Amino acid sequence: IVCESPVSNVTDLNYAFLQGVIARLGGKIHCRFLRNARVEEIRLLKKAALNILANCDAPSLTVREYLEKRFGLTFLDEPWPVGFRACERWTLRLGEILGRAAAARACVEEKRGVYEELREGLKAYFRGIRVLVAAYEGQLDWVLEMLADVGAEVVKIGLFQSCQNEFLASWARAVPVESDYSSEKRLRDIGALRPDLVLTNYVPREIPGGVGVAALPLQPQGGFCGALAHARRWALAIHPLSEGWRLDYGRFHGK
Repeated sequence: IVCESPVSNVTDLNYAFLQGVIARLGGKIHCRFLRNARVEEIRLLKKAALNILANCDAPSLTVREYLEKRFGLTFLDEPWPVGFRACERWTLRLGEILGRAAAARACVEEKRGVYEELREGLKAYFRGIRVLVAAYEGQLDWVLEMLADVGAEVVKIGLFQSCQNEFLASWARAVPVESDYSSEKRLRDIGALRPDLVLTNYVPREIPGGVGVAALPLQPQGGFCGALAHARRWALAIHPLSEGWRLDYGRFHGK
């Protein structure tokens, strides 16, 4: 496993997902380069039949390119998975490479049942909710897919940086996508579009009353149900705990 984030609070959760799927498909992780790795593990790095990049940001891609050219390492051709559909593609591809296609399909179907159950529980909080997404990068596939799955309506996507992304291009046919976004444009759109929820990487200090705001993580939680874990926290921005906090707490924490 190459380039796990050293500062994210979901790194170990993502590793646990990875370890579980790989073990189920008959594989084993022998080195976390360079997280919690012993010297002897690093020395054996080149012996791995397959390497997995744990981040798709520019520094991680640079490390991958160096390891490929300098040491001839082979990397999985699927990007790091966030969201159910990405995890499905990733697991099936890994199963294909490891010769465990049937086990991979069984894993996906098992997780699909868990995902559907959790999704149904969240629909009551998100159905009909209007969402403005304001982000610094274009890897939003998992956000948009998950919001659609729980019945929310994305009214606009604002990108603080320009981005070329096929998935976003397909969404642009149904939802306005604006590049070179800014805090001023975000405030303008909140007033004009009147969303119920704003998802943004950095929560602004001033937001009109009646609008929920939640942080969009730069390092999201992976795994089949990782996106829904974020959704559970976002739901609190729309339906804050109030007098019925005991009931609400039970709903959000599965009790």
